[in-house]
Amino acid sequence: MMKARFLAIPAVAALSLVMAGCAPTADPGSGDASEDLTIRIIGIGTPDFSAVDVAKWQENLKEAGFTVDFKNVEEEDAALRAVVAGAADVYIGSLSSMITAVENTQAPVEAIAVNAQATDYVVLAQNDIKTIDDLEGKTIGVNTPGSAGDTIMKLALDAEGFDIESPEYVVIGGTSARVAALQAGQIQATVAHLVSAEAAIETGQFHALMYCGPALGPYVQTALIASKEFTANTEAAQKAVDALIEAERWSASDKDGYIELSQSVDTESSDALRDSAYDGFIDIDFFGVDGGLSDELIDSWIETSIAAGDFDAATMPDKSEWLNSAFVEDYLERNGTF
Repeated sequence: MMKARFLAIPAVAALSLVMAGCAPTADPGSGDASEDLTIRIIGIGTPDFSAVDVAKWQENLKEAGFTVDFKNVEEEDAALRAVVAGAADVYIGSLSSMITAVENTQAPVEAIAVNAQATDYVVLAQNDIKTIDDLEGKTIGVNTPGSAGDTIMKLALDAEGFDIESPEYVVIGGTSARVAALQAGQIQATVAHLVSAEAAIETGQFHALMYCGPALGPYVQTALIASKEFTANTEAAQKAVDALIEAERWSASDKDGYIELSQSVDTESSDALRDSAYDGFIDIDFFGVDGGLSDELIDSWIETSIAAGDFDAATMPDKSEWLNSAFVEDYLERNGTF
């Protein structure tokens, strides 16, 4: 069963900061898109090479006439709470944390598209940790319980037969914060996006203990999660989903453009890392070029999560409570598959 214990979590005032910085504009659920094309987005962690599609999505939104109000927080829980509280309209994060909120509190949120339909996460460790079995009793840094990296790392380790209850877990924040904690010796391992992991490996101090993608296969890493108040404005929500899928198709087909835009998103990675990481994304069908909400992909994700003990099949909310595929289906009817 995929259960684990956590050490003390640092106090973070992220939600209050988000609430202060994202005062609602006009009611997103009233009128049509021509009356209110403001979209309030919460980003999680420091953007890196894997988030260039999100930067392109924001460009597409602006071209579609949106005013984009983007705020950033370190922890996924803060992003989810901001959307639930009405301080933001959407965020891109894990299905697990969103579904847990629906199950426990009937949170008025739903997934309306998938941007990352495979995982680029890498379990990064100090060099003296030779195998995954060496993680027993060690301290691993994560974002928050149920966040994309936390869930995917544990699923991948569990799939390889490792007892995920044996390490200690400490909540730190986004990928850059976790890698910094690893470099400072505060933790012995963490999970990081591919380019961040490879950059750390280049220092010679760390190595890749596991690439999570091969262990899991096709798996929804992150999705566009929206408040139901926002999706009630169907015209605005449709434009937002259209803009995201177009960003994914651009990402999957324009390597030069992706790498060029990455220069403003990720200012630290080498050109060689950018090149190899992009090729890795293509190899694993990383980008949600058709919206990522096919029955095959979503049902596989559900089965994997239940088998790992992330959810109980008897109590997990039905897809109808947390998944809204109408906007993706509308896009595909007009534009076809990729």
